[in-house]
Amino acid sequence: SYSLTSHPDISKKILQDKVADIKASGATCVAMDCPGCMMQIRGGLEKAEVPIRAQHTIELLAEALRNQGKV
Repeated sequence: SYSLTSHPDISKKILQDKVADIKASGATCVAMDCPGCMMQIRGGLEKAEVPIRAQHTIELLAEALRNQGKV
């Protein structure tokens, strides 16, 4: 893993590529289960002013259950 603290240049490039790919996908939300990745990608999307939500998979599950009236 190329963390922000141990390899900042590599991490920044990977983030830029991920943000570009997410933006090009046409998605309105991107889900992941790694809290560190979520924070980094969410920050990258916000910095690039890309209006796509970055959510943890559990957040999406909870949202779906609430919408179905099961929570």
